Order: sequence, then C-alpha cells, then structure tokens
Amino acid sequence: MKNQPSLDDLRLFCRLVELGSYTRAGQALGVPVSTLSRRIRGLEERLGVRLLHRNAHQLQLTAVGQRYHHRCLPLVSELESVTANLDEELHQPKGLLRIAAPLTQAHHDLGALFTDFALAYPDINLELSLSNNNINLEEAAVDLAFRVGQQADSAWIGRHLDDLPFEVYGPAHWPEADSPEALAALPWVQGRIGDELPLRHRQTRQGVDISPRLRLRVNDLQLAAQAAAKGLGAVLLPSWLAAEIPGLKPLAPSWHGPVRPFYLLYRDRANQPLRLRLFIEHALAWVAKRP
Repeated sequence: MKNQPSLDDLRLFCRLVELGSYTRAGQALGVPVSTLSRRIRGLEERLGVRLLHRNAHQLQLTAVGQRYHHRCLPLVSELESVTANLDEELHQPKGLLRIAAPLTQAHHDLGALFTDFALAYPDINLELSLSNNNINLEEAAVDLAFRVGQQADSAWIGRHLDDLPFEVYGPAHWPEADSPEALAALPWVQGRIGDELPLRHRQTRQGVDISPRLRLRVNDLQLAAQAAAKGLGAVLLPSWLAAEIPGLKPLAPSWHGPVRPFYLLYRDRANQPLRLRLFIEHALAWVAKRP
C-alpha cells in the first residue's frame, strides 16, 4: 500500500456505492462528478487495487471492492454518527450539564436559577454537585461552577457575577459591640472565613483582624447563622442570609466584614456546547435581575 487513504475518500466511496451512480452521488454530496471520479481513482491508486468496474451504464464493485466496502461501511457510519453527535453538542439545546455550586447559596437562590433553566430547556439535564467545600473541578468533571471568594489563577475562565458583603450579626437580645475590642471579647461562631476575622471601619476604612474565641466552627453558613441566633456567638454573614434567619441583628454598625466576590467558572470561550452557552446567558440574565 502506497499510503493510507483519507477518511473523506472512504466516505465518498461508500456513498458512491450506496447510490450506484457518479451523478447521483455527486448531487447528494455536492461534489462535481469529475472531482468525485478523480477522488475514487486516487483512492484506488493509493490502495493499489481496482475497486470498481466502470462502464457506460452502471457501477459494479470488483471482488476486492466488495470486501473493502463491507469493511469500510461500518467505520464510515460510525464516523458520521460521531460527527453528528458533535454537531448536536454544539448546536442543539440538549444533553447533560454538570454544575458545582455552594450548598448554602443553592438553598437561597441558585436553586431557583437551576429549576427555571431546566423548565426552559426540557432536553437539557442538570447534574448538581453541591458542597460548601471547593471540590476539585477537574476530578468532578463539571462543566461550570459557582464559587465565592477570590479564585486562584487556573485554566478556568472566571466571570464576576457579584460582590457579597459580610456583616457582623449576633442574637437579637445582645447589646451592640461597635469596636474591635468589644467584638474580640465575644464568643464567635465561624463559617468558612478563616482563622482570623477581618473587619473594616465603614468611614475611616481602617482595617483590623481580630482573633475570635470560637464556640463553633462549621463549613455551612446557614448552620452558623442558626447557632448564632440561638445565642452561641457572633457571626459574619452575608446580609441576604441574615435576613432569612429569625433572631439575628447587626452588632457593629460602624464595622463590616470582608466583601467576597461571586464567580461563575467555566473552561472555554470557544467551541462551547450550546447547552453550556445557554446556561451562561441564563445565569448572567438572572444576576442582572437580582435585587
């Protein structure tokens, strides 16, 4: 064999045999008859065998051509099927979309985003990995992820969605503690903020870190908020979460906690499946309408 034939030549050969005519095959493939004839002759030259008997009335496979067609046809059919599936991935709103998101925010408002999207696109299925710990996105094989906090440089593209300010809250019956010294003297409940509590004065922008006396450390802000409301300690929370927990009040009107960015992460800008592009558009529109 002089060299390997191209897959496209095999496709032309199988289509020609199926239709039984250079004219019909050329019309179906959008290829001039002269080009099709030249490509088939080139295929025979590369293989070093004759595949077709040619006459004025019909095409007839040689014995070698019959065996070659019998072996090539499943390969060409599988290739066309794979190509069609790839085209469907890029251009049809269907398939599976794997998403990672913080559990706390999924309970708050991301859950409605996921449900609304699934209802709008009934042929797109969602698989949600919800965790308040940052899972390994590569190992989890997710398509996109929602993340709170500054993201390390990576191959993932980060779309900034919002900024989430954290405030100091405590039980409604506690007095205000509007200074770093008063706040440091309190017992604390901590939810995924770090070993120290960063605070900043609203007017002077002075920043301080206090080392809290922890009564409870938990990787779920909702549980931390509920524990604080029952009197276990002060807590740093985003305002949207504090508003959902009865029995909490702001403790330090002059001070606030960190402002944490909220990101949507995904792998590529180009060659995205349609289902991924649609979800990104849906998420950005959802963020734009948030109060």
